[in-house]
Amino acid sequence: MSFVSRKKIRPLSFVLCILLSLTLFLTSSNASAETIDLQAAVVTGETAIDFGRLQSLESSGEPVSDSEVRQVRLAVSSDAVQPYVISQMLQDDPSNPNGTVLEPQAIRFSVALEQGQGVVRTGNLEPLRPGMQEIYISSDNEGQTVLLITYDFIVPPGQKAGRYQGQVTYRADVR
Repeated sequence: MSFVSRKKIRPLSFVLCILLSLTLFLTSSNASAETIDLQAAVVTGETAIDFGRLQSLESSGEPVSDSEVRQVRLAVSSDAVQPYVISQMLQDDPSNPNGTVLEPQAIRFSVALEQGQGVVRTGNLEPLRPGMQEIYISSDNEGQTVLLITYDFIVPPGQKAGRYQGQVTYRADVR
């Protein structure tokens, strides 16, 4: 005889979509074309950052603080002489179809420089907030840059269940 225990949970899902590739063509004063190529790849190989199904409440109704980490690798190649700036923009607070938003502290991020000589412009585990934010400034004539962005999602205890979505866009501009 076999007994099956079923535990009813209220899952909280969160999906953060990213723009995967952006190429900018710039014209300098001497009319030669300079290019910046920005490629974004989710480290796990998916096309979006998907934190999966996370629990916000125990079956007893007690709040749980579940968490998950995802990473995105940005690779930039450039023939620009001037420094370039890499920015990320969160369009709006992540929300579910009913309009419920996540707490601002729910998603934090950090940026690590894997290749390059520039300056990371963010602190460790800063909240991911709506709007444009500079995350990196290259040095002059920096041909290659690789950044590893780590997103840490901590489910706020008692957060309403649902599929929360947001969109992050990455951008590179010559200064």
